[in-house]
Amino acid sequence: MSDLQLHYRKKYQKQLKSETIVVRVDQQEITKLRELENKTGRTRSDLIRQSFYDLFLKYSIK
Repeated sequence: MSDLQLHYRKKYQKQLKSETIVVRVDQQEITKLRELENKTGRTRSDLIRQSFYDLFLKYSIK
């Protein structure tokens, strides 16, 4: 596990499963997401939370 993933888990561990977000995606995006799940061995939720974390870092949102 990379340092970024460890930092992410440490920061958000207490917040996991606290809210639910519904997002509509097309079949092509679902297919890509499933492929990413298989390649990384991570859950869909983990991948999406990581995406949020990356966006927050990119835009300097704390």
